[in-house]
Amino acid sequence: GGRARMLRRGRLEAKGEWQLPENEISEGDWEALKTQLGYTPTNALRIAARSPSGLPAALICYPLVPDKEGNPMPFPTMCWLCDPDAKVEISRLEYAGWIQRLKQRLEGDASLREANRD
Repeated sequence: GGRARMLRRGRLEAKGEWQLPENEISEGDWEALKTQLGYTPTNALRIAARSPSGLPAALICYPLVPDKEGNPMPFPTMCWLCDPDAKVEISRLEYAGWIQRLKQRLEGDASLREANRD
């Protein structure tokens, strides 16, 4: 079950009335994630995107993680970038001001806002 899998990966264990949902990540992808990130993400649910080489590039994450006592703690990042090359490129775009530019476009275009709502 999920408990044995969580413990085998050295992840924190959820206790009490809640549990982390089952994930859809293969053992090979877990190994790649540990290499890419330097740790095993506790709340990863599935691979959202892959790099051209087939390695995980982005994750979908559960919005809660267990704290040291096993109680649920909020984790606000639902999508997590894990590809090192993509991280560099995103950092360049952020540095060049693209976050502000895109925010302004969304604020000024109701149809664009609606299309990106979910």
